[in-house]
Amino acid sequence: MAEALTDLSSFSFVLAVPNLEASASYFRDALGFRLVWPDGIGWKLATRGGVRVMIGHCPDAMLPSATGDHIISATST
Repeated sequence: MAEALTDLSSFSFVLAVPNLEASASYFRDALGFRLVWPDGIGWKLATRGGVRVMIGHCPDAMLPSATGDHIISATST
């Protein structure tokens, strides 16, 4: 039998951003995430509770604010 939706407690997202340092700082300073890979090259991993956000440096990527409510990738564990 499949677990009930309410049993899900962990989510992972991948976010492509044009400015990795500014985005990582926002997740840390404004949203209270912890940067697990603070010295990563091209990637940062931000975690808070059961939520993980892999932030990837993509200089030509559309600004995250321009995606509206579109989620590119989400997985649960």
